[in-house]
Amino acid sequence: MKIAIQKKGRLNDVSSNFLKTQQINLPSEIKRDLVINSGNNQIFLLRDDDIPNIVNSNIADCGIVGNDVLTEYQLTKKKTNIQIVEQFAQSACRLSIASPFKNLSLSDLKNKTIATSFPNIVKNWLKSNKIKAKVVVLSGSVELAVNIGYADVICDLVSSGQTLKENGLFENIKIKDVYPVLIKNKNFKEELCK
Repeated sequence: MKIAIQKKGRLNDVSSNFLKTQQINLPSEIKRDLVINSGNNQIFLLRDDDIPNIVNSNIADCGIVGNDVLTEYQLTKKKTNIQIVEQFAQSACRLSIASPFKNLSLSDLKNKTIATSFPNIVKNWLKSNKIKAKVVVLSGSVELAVNIGYADVICDLVSSGQTLKENGLFENIKIKDVYPVLIKNKNFKEELCK
C-alpha cells in the first residue's frame, strides 16, 4: 500500500496513530526522508495541499488530509477519483470568518476584502449566501492581513482562537467544521481500517 501523509503539522499525529492501527510503524525520528518503506508499504511525506492530487492521480492508494484541503482541491476539479473512507475526531477545528469587530454579521461582508488560504471554499460560500466580496489569497500568516491593510477580514482555521486574539481579531462566522479524513483512490480495492 502507498500512503500519503503530512510530513509535519497538525495531522502528523493523527496519521501516525492511524498507521499504527494498520500495523505500519514510522521511525521515531524522520530526518529528511520523503519516502519511508515499512514492510510492503510506502509512506509518502508531503505538504498537505499535495495529498489529494497524489491520491487522485493514483500515485498513492490512500492518504490522510483535512477535509478543508480536500474540499478546496475538489472545487478546482470537475471530477475526482477520491473517496472518503473515514473521518477522524482528533485535530478537529473550524474554518471561520474573523475580523477586528466582536460582532460581524453576514451582511457586513458585502463589498469587503477577505484574505484566506481557501479561496474556492470562501467564494463558494459567499455565492451560496448571495454576498459580493473580494477574495484575496495568502498561503500563510493569514491573521496578519487585516493589520497590514491587505484585507478587511480573514477566513482561516480556528482551533482555540488564541492566534486570532493575539492579532486583535474575533471569530465571527463559522463557514465549516474541519477534521482529518482518510481518503483513497476509488480504484484502490484493498479494505482500509481493518
